[in-house]
Amino acid sequence: LFMTFDDEINSISLLPSRPPQPGGLFTVMLDEDVLWDRKKEGRFPEPKEIKQKIRDFLCPSRDLGHSDVKKEEENNSNEEEMDDDEAAEMRKFFGVS
Repeated sequence: LFMTFDDEINSISLLPSRPPQPGGLFTVMLDEDVLWDRKKEGRFPEPKEIKQKIRDFLCPSRDLGHSDVKKEEENNSNEEEMDDDEAAEMRKFFGVS
């Protein structure tokens, strides 16, 4: 995170839970805003998901390169899925086996 957001993030804190709080908590917060809550999401996040959430909060226009899902979604937004029959017709039309 420091390498990706070196100008935006000054510190990262890890706070272990202590009784009587339940264990297994995993919450990512930026200031007072919750970006990820394991209990709500039902799983731990992938590293790129955390980077995307922080980017969306701090600097939405920043490109994260290979970690950026937005580019992939934009590129695939105009593509349509083809069923097997349509694919067979297209292969026949273009002479591809």
